[in-house]
Amino acid sequence: LTMKGKFMDILKHTDIHNLEMFENDVVTSQLDKEIDGVKYYGQDVIVNNVRVGSFTKTYKINRTDEMLRTANQHIMQSGINTSNVEIVDKKWSYGGVNQRTITFKDAVLDPVRGDEINPQMIFINSYNGSRKAMIAFGLIRMICSNGMIDVEGHVQFRKHTNNDILAQEYGKIDTFKLTVDNSVKQLQSMNDTVVSLDQVRKTLKETIAKNDVKEKTLMEYIEKNNRGSIDNTNLYVVYNGLTEWATHHDARSTANMNEVYLNRQAELTKLWKTPQFEALAA
Repeated sequence: LTMKGKFMDILKHTDIHNLEMFENDVVTSQLDKEIDGVKYYGQDVIVNNVRVGSFTKTYKINRTDEMLRTANQHIMQSGINTSNVEIVDKKWSYGGVNQRTITFKDAVLDPVRGDEINPQMIFINSYNGSRKAMIAFGLIRMICSNGMIDVEGHVQFRKHTNNDILAQEYGKIDTFKLTVDNSVKQLQSMNDTVVSLDQVRKTLKETIAKNDVKEKTLMEYIEKNNRGSIDNTNLYVVYNGLTEWATHHDARSTANMNEVYLNRQAELTKLWKTPQFEALAA
């Protein structure tokens, strides 16, 4: 299935070796260009004849298809079953941002609700400098497609200043199965941790919901997921509610929803690591 549009190209398929979405892109750079007698110092990056970004001279283009080819070698070596996968390839911002999501359909069972959860791997690369190149791993509950993905990733690099920014990190794919097993244990532990809704509200106020409107919205998602009493819940419900907000809550009609979802998920990733949330989980 291919959907072409001004804002986004999407290709859904089942073959990790199919890189057609990215391999035909013409990505070039121009240094110190002169236009109409004015000298521009720096490096312009051009994707398929559209200038997508301007950088210092140290910037190096890292092609998405080359990153994915290398990642695929590690995926094959890791022994993960690749014959039963769903892949969504996306490009937006005139090809300036690329994303591949691989969902491994050999599901594991969520220890809490018995829902199917699927391991998922996300690769992000940008030619326009808006996103750092990264590989993120996580679990996704298929029942409502909550994006339980750590979008800061287990692997991250901020600068494109060498020729293969993920070179040191592809090995993390080898520990993918271990990461998934640990995530399942973490869900169980969250389910066993009872917290009061007042504590949750206070934590949100001090971290990601400093304004009342956002705090109210987040609490509504948490309460909607809560099956317990009106005063207490558990951390698994909090986690579910917040991830549902991140991946389902509408934004302004002018917003690019891909960017909105990624930014919200990055916000939640930071939340899980704050002293306030860790105190809740203690």
